[in-house]
Amino acid sequence: MKILLYSLLFFEMLTFAQPTNCIYDYEENTEQNNIKSMPEVLMHERIFGSTYSYLFFTLQNNNGVPLLKVNFLDKSKDFLPSLSLLKNSRITIQLLNGKIVTLINALEEDTYSKLIYDNNENTNIRILEGNFLFTKSNFEELQFSPISLIRIQFLAENKDYVLQKELQSETLKTTYKPESYFIEQLKCVL
Repeated sequence: MKILLYSLLFFEMLTFAQPTNCIYDYEENTEQNNIKSMPEVLMHERIFGSTYSYLFFTLQNNNGVPLLKVNFLDKSKDFLPSLSLLKNSRITIQLLNGKIVTLINALEEDTYSKLIYDNNENTNIRILEGNFLFTKSNFEELQFSPISLIRIQFLAENKDYVLQKELQSETLKTTYKPESYFIEQLKCVL
């Protein structure tokens, strides 16, 4: 009986002690800075006519503070209006277990999109970046439940992004798993 109990405990330790496969896109460890940044992941892609819209997430740890870097990229032959994140903008994440998690803007000032014109392809490009902070209560829920919906509060509107379990990008030719993003990646920046 003792042997069975010890073998069960040993098996449990093996399953929980699996190494985490954390691949960092950027790492800096100096006396002043300790920064880790995960690779950028496509969370949402929308192609409608000649307009391409992308939402990318990157998890970072900046001197012990976990951050979510959000990049919005739009490309269109049509005019693209400016997009802005206010200093009080929020990201609301609805999880599949029904719980809601809110991230707050890390910047003390408003952020406006950059508008660029690509002469080669005759397209307008809009880029907007934002950094958002987690709260202590957010970590646990995000580590154990998949994401179903993301709502981002901009200056003039809220945008909802319904996430898929698996996203096969038409333009990037890569497969992503946005629904389980935090389950797989958050442990690498805590």
